[in-house]
Amino acid sequence: MRHWLVALAFVGCGLSGVQAETHVVHPIESARTSPDSCWGCCCGTGGSLTMNPGTIDVKTCTYQGGYCMGDAHKGAWIFQIPEMVEDSEITYMRFTGGRSGSWGTGYVYYKWMPTDSMSQANILDAMNDPDHYGPVSWNGASTYSFSVPESIYAADSGGYLMVAASFSSTYTMNLTNTGTNRARLVFLSEVACPSDFDSNGSVDVSDVLALLGAYGSTGSDYDLDGDNYVGVNDLLQLLDAFGDCP
Repeated sequence: MRHWLVALAFVGCGLSGVQAETHVVHPIESARTSPDSCWGCCCGTGGSLTMNPGTIDVKTCTYQGGYCMGDAHKGAWIFQIPEMVEDSEITYMRFTGGRSGSWGTGYVYYKWMPTDSMSQANILDAMNDPDHYGPVSWNGASTYSFSVPESIYAADSGGYLMVAASFSSTYTMNLTNTGTNRARLVFLSEVACPSDFDSNGSVDVSDVLALLGAYGSTGSDYDLDGDNYVGVNDLLQLLDAFGDCP
């Protein structure tokens, strides 16, 4: 089953002329990895996938007396990140969701992918050659939340981002994969200085004149308050932002 949702919520537009939106992106696909069934392969990642399970149980492998006694499992998700509109940039991103069971340390991996395909090969690529990875602490709380490094979202170009997660304990941790508390990416985007129509780094007289030239029009780039009409509210918003852009 393929499912994804992008929710946008207006956060605010202050006197500085910065408009911010909070985005919540749910995965297109998710999977739990299992190792090959061969002798001594219980610690691997290259076996089978359980696609879109209700819960993704993750743990490391178990050895006893030189024998595999328990398989390692990892989680993986593909997210479609929307391309930012002109003059908009992502300023903050977190990987978050619900969890239960054991707690401890592990790793989270991030990799931009060319397609939305969830495959064993793509998961291995994300974990063996990630764009970024780092250690995390899966604590005993019912939720987790990890900062995504700025290098991942700095380009603002959108695309398919794979996130993979491992857990170092031999005891199982369960990651929620359904409902409102399933794994998701939450990020903030800002449009800096929307009143700076000529992009010269400040809101000045030329921007006022440009807006006045479009006064009374509809469907215009000079419609700052989003009501599909260039009017007095747009002029007041521009005057609030008058001066150097933040």
